[in-house]
Amino acid sequence: MSDALVWSIGLLIFALFCVVAEFLVPSAGLIGIAAALSFIAAILVAFGESQSLGMTFLAIAMISLPVLLTAMVRIWPQTPVGRRMLNLPGGGSEERAVVEDPRMVELRSLVGRVGVARTDLLPSGLIEIEGRRYDAVAPGAAIDRGAAVEVFNVETGKIRVRRTDRQPSPPPDARPQAITDTPLDELDLEDLGDPLS
Repeated sequence: MSDALVWSIGLLIFALFCVVAEFLVPSAGLIGIAAALSFIAAILVAFGESQSLGMTFLAIAMISLPVLLTAMVRIWPQTPVGRRMLNLPGGGSEERAVVEDPRMVELRSLVGRVGVARTDLLPSGLIEIEGRRYDAVAPGAAIDRGAAVEVFNVETGKIRVRRTDRQPSPPPDARPQAITDTPLDELDLEDLGDPLS
């Protein structure tokens, strides 16, 4: 076995390895460039040995590269990198951690509740539900400040709302203020003078 053949086989294997690694390791395309250069080097070294060996390596590269790329495109969404980039649930303990996150539990409990838009939702803004304020998004149409809104979905930590005709419920601790709760200074009573004089 000649040195050129050994180098060509090694460069071809390295190129195929780099194609797989490009899908699994975020490298901003650097590993893909290394794969392309290795393919070219393997073919050139093979052509340096003989034309028939060069044609053989060219054919191997032209068949193996599309097959490997097709396989990796199908496999990639199931890899951790693919799931993260496509924003898919990770499964296993990661998925349980998201479900058990107290903030997400609180946000999901808001679905179906009615509140008031505290700012214009163009499409995002501030809403108030039962005395608490939340950031929300109104996909589709803008909603004016003061309009009643209903939470219809919570997606990726964002509350999604739409305009509704239903009336928002008051906060649980909201009650009419009794006159006895108001300080005398704020009652604006007329000075009656000293009754004993």
